[in-house]
Amino acid sequence: MTRRLFVASWPTDGWRAEYGAALPKLEWASGGRRVAVANYHLTFAFLGPVADERIDAVRSGLGHIKANAFDVALDRLEYWPKPKVLCLVASVLPEPATALVGELWRALVRLGFKQDVRPYKAHLTLARHVERRPQGGAIDPIAWPVERIALVESTASEDGVTYTPLAFWPFTSSST
Repeated sequence: MTRRLFVASWPTDGWRAEYGAALPKLEWASGGRRVAVANYHLTFAFLGPVADERIDAVRSGLGHIKANAFDVALDRLEYWPKPKVLCLVASVLPEPATALVGELWRALVRLGFKQDVRPYKAHLTLARHVERRPQGGAIDPIAWPVERIALVESTASEDGVTYTPLAFWPFTSSST
């Protein structure tokens, strides 16, 4: 059996409560189907289908990742026409995020995963099946705290997609 997995920054429930209530007005302007606040995450590496017998090796490899906590400023609203999604994106990726993505992929490639060739773009998907292009552009930045990574399973059903964290690895506190 396989599971569809990815590695992501998974926010705390407190962050979700604070920003989950503030973001819907951006989502509803698009006419799309709102992503559940419980599914908010920033994907760092998409693994795709992973055989059950490989999951322990993935957990072990991710357990060696070390990083300091940092923030990503989500400051642009973008509509991506091909997947028909509305996203909040970071117009500037902080160096710790670039380093983390690089370190994650080095560990995953050693485990036999193929790295995505597209450059990494930090984004939070707000709505799917967007019917009309909303007015995008700069917004007041939202600080996304990257305090841990999670190995997350994606499960599709008639009701939509559910994301379930399988394991977490916290980072050390930032020195700033």
